[in-house]
Amino acid sequence: MRKKKHYICVFRQPIEVSINQNTVMPAWFDVYGLTVDAPQDEAGIMKAAEQITRIIKAEVETGEVTMEHIVLGGFSQGGSVALYAALTDANLRGLAGVVVLSSWLPLAQQLASDSSRIQAERSLPILHCHGAADSLVPYAVGSLTNAFLRNFHFTAAELHKIADLGHTCNEEEMKLAQTFIHKVLTT
Repeated sequence: MRKKKHYICVFRQPIEVSINQNTVMPAWFDVYGLTVDAPQDEAGIMKAAEQITRIIKAEVETGEVTMEHIVLGGFSQGGSVALYAALTDANLRGLAGVVVLSSWLPLAQQLASDSSRIQAERSLPILHCHGAADSLVPYAVGSLTNAFLRNFHFTAAELHKIADLGHTCNEEEMKLAQTFIHKVLTT
């Protein structure tokens, strides 16, 4: 197998987003609210996760990369879709790791009530970075995601609270991601 490094960045098409007065904007799925008990766009979340799985399966089918050499990641909704797909799709078993930035686990309550939907190996490395000053997706939501992962025995899940960081990225977060990716791809 030929070794090569490449990155695939998937961008979303604009859709109406309910929480923003149906403003058309790039989004993976509709958002109705930003509280833990807000309704969620289950069909949209699942459709987005399936799209990610199709892209990864197509890469693996080329024969130029194995699942063990793929790190799935994203920011905000992208990180949420990445995490949901990695946890729930058996086709993604064996991923090298998952990087989620300023994200949350969508449909966590449904997964908690039916844990058979969780297909990932509990040793899956997960890096979750979240800004302490994030007002769009509050740090508390990220912390709940980490608690979920711990409750379901994801032993290699780590949460990093980034001081003074809002709903954006900074150099500290990028260095954490770089170190994590290097670690999971070289071990």
